Amino acid sequence: MTYKFPTKKQAERFQKNATDRLIRLGFKKVEGGPRDFCLDTPLGQLWASPYDDWIACRFDNLELAKQHLPHGYDDRLNKFSGKWNWHGDGLDADGYTTEMLNKFEAAVSQILAMKTAHQLPGDAEPGA
Repeated sequence: MTYKFPTKKQAERFQKNATDRLIRLGFKKVEGGPRDFCLDTPLGQLWASPYDDWIACRFDNLELAKQHLPHGYDDRLNKFSGKWNWHGDGLDADGYTTEMLNKFEAAVSQILAMKTAHQLPGDAEPGA
């Protein structure tokens, strides 16, 4: 499949849909941070910014993220920078990137459900 760049209208729609998903997942809008949104997770802070048809993400705690997420050659987590970017294969047939957003939401939800060795019984849940 050949990648097709989104139109201005499609990019605006994606940014709105992605922002809505980020907020629904518990991301908070941040002024002056490395990205537009931040979420406290069991793997440390996850920063995110929606662009035209993808979401740029990065974990602050790379070592902790590497302990719990795949980080080989073809995996999403960059083992050197902590980037965890979400690119679709372009737009879905209906002109949206719903499939990629659904996968992103499922992956973040799985991370939020994790318990790590750094969380002791009785510790507050991330984001609480």
